[in-house]
Amino acid sequence: LARQAHAGLVVDAGGNLQAGGVAVDQGHGDRRAEKRFGQLDLLCHGEIQSFDLEDRIRQQVRLDEQVPRRAAVRARLSLAGQAQLLSQILKREVELESMTIELMGAYDQLVAMYNISQAARSHLDLEGLLGSLLEEVVHLTGVEQGFIILRHEDEWKNLVCVPACPEPRGFVITLALMIRDRRRPLVCNSRAECLSILPTMPPDIERLALTPVKVSDEVVAVIGLVNRAEAFTAGNQKLVGALAEEAGAIIERTHLQEQMVVQERMQRELEIAASIQMRLLPASLPHVQGLDIAAACRPANEVGGDFYDFVYN
Repeated sequence: LARQAHAGLVVDAGGNLQAGGVAVDQGHGDRRAEKRFGQLDLLCHGEIQSFDLEDRIRQQVRLDEQVPRRAAVRARLSLAGQAQLLSQILKREVELESMTIELMGAYDQLVAMYNISQAARSHLDLEGLLGSLLEEVVHLTGVEQGFIILRHEDEWKNLVCVPACPEPRGFVITLALMIRDRRRPLVCNSRAECLSILPTMPPDIERLALTPVKVSDEVVAVIGLVNRAEAFTAGNQKLVGALAEEAGAIIERTHLQEQMVVQERMQRELEIAASIQMRLLPASLPHVQGLDIAAACRPANEVGGDFYDFVYN
């Protein structure tokens, strides 16, 4: 059509072709026609109606070009929707995995607390209780070795080790003093980090986690974990922190029990002393004609230092 229009062809309503503005009569319609460049004239009911072929062709081309564009837009929208859906699914999976890990950690902590409570029935001494707690910590974190060092007044001693180890080495006491001053956990997950914390760190220590044990906001012990296959995570530190609180409760309860035992022993000793003192006093008063005699001994506390007796001449 474009080539015909540019060649000056026109078509009337009766189907007659016109070339160069001269109608080719086929026996129908009016002979009125006009040559126009790029334009098609149709003779309809005695009137010539013009249609710009170039404009119509351009419109059709645009429509034809819009079809794949629309398809591409629909495809992009579909892909965007699928990507958003996939992103939401992955986000939910990450949240579910995080929740599962947290629940597993809480379950492990509950199991550890139960085992520690069971151990409290069979161990009455502090070292045995802390040893049971340390076994649970070593099992749950998967470290090669764990230790608990206690502070008594200004000295660090009573080392509990799983597996068994000798008396605390100098670097352990140095780290314990560091934790006492810091009052918060200390973790190194590489040899370089450990050396930056303590340049004299033994060569067999690659990873180390230290957690303070507090009683009445005072550091009374330190839990140490040595050489885990993987880096210590926030979950590990949270678990050890919870068990450190339990260790603090055990230490405080043990100290209170020891104090109660000491107080009960002193009370019993005072009662015995008071009984002995009362037996040293005269059991009865002498009867002397013309005299009224009375005596009493009432100590301010359990035991006093005063005695009385009657002397006959």
